[in-house]
Amino acid sequence: MQLDLISWNILNHQSGNIRILLKNTDLTKNHIKQLIKNEKSRYNLVVKNNLFGILDYLYNQSKIIFLQEVDKEILVILKKKYKLVFSTREPDINLLTNEKKQEYRVIILPETFLGFEIIEKEIILENSYAKKNCLMVKINMDSNYLILINVHLHWKSNDSDIKKYAEKIFGELKKSFIDLTKLRIIISGDFNKSIKKVENNFGEIFKLLSNNGIILNSNYQNISKDEFTSHTTDTTETKKFDIIDNILTSSNITVLKPIQIIDKINGMDAYMSPNDLINLNLPEIKLNPGYISDHKLIQLSIRL
Repeated sequence: MQLDLISWNILNHQSGNIRILLKNTDLTKNHIKQLIKNEKSRYNLVVKNNLFGILDYLYNQSKIIFLQEVDKEILVILKKKYKLVFSTREPDINLLTNEKKQEYRVIILPETFLGFEIIEKEIILENSYAKKNCLMVKINMDSNYLILINVHLHWKSNDSDIKKYAEKIFGELKKSFIDLTKLRIIISGDFNKSIKKVENNFGEIFKLLSNNGIILNSNYQNISKDEFTSHTTDTTETKKFDIIDNILTSSNITVLKPIQIIDKINGMDAYMSPNDLINLNLPEIKLNPGYISDHKLIQLSIRL
């Protein structure tokens, strides 16, 4: 079976994430409040239609879609529109304030998977700042299992946190399956870390699986040093932008085409930068741009 995998952080415009996006600017608090108000208006009038235009296009192309930062309203619409939609159940929690954020991880499967045995599971991942659970979807494919894992790691996760997340996920795999050699694993999402850190630390899963013959594929080839998927939130990095969205696959999955970074789908702009948002402070232009997220999409073509 040949498949395209898509991962995209769609940006929760209804939460404080817009404030985080503007955190490194010199704007006043009142100016930031006005920009957030403008952005929420643009989201309701412009973004939703464009978002579903892009998702409909991807769904009709029979792609597996991993989404991060899905708010509750969007999640309800997704479950009505598409047949195989899986999501985390618990919202994210800020452990410093105990505030619940209406953000969910979502996996949308193409209808080619109808009839397969599919089980979803939520795995608790937390550091001292937040609990941001990941979604695991297990698909039984003739006694071999395709494991899809969707993550959105907290931006203040350090190397130790990331290894702990990896070990937690490995523990769930070991608990669920007697024969780990039958697993084909895809881990995708917004890691908020560079590729190197993700492969070194989250790749711990594959190090733990290596005794069963499962190691990590290298899915990035010929990526320009100037390419990025979003602004980096890694405080130890000096680059303003980096490739922080990733798709990791186990070596028993054939990669047909390495990672592609995409900022426009079906003629629609998906990506926005913090500067785009700041420039929306004039009422007459605030609803004009059609971009959606502060992340670009990534795509990986594979064969099972």
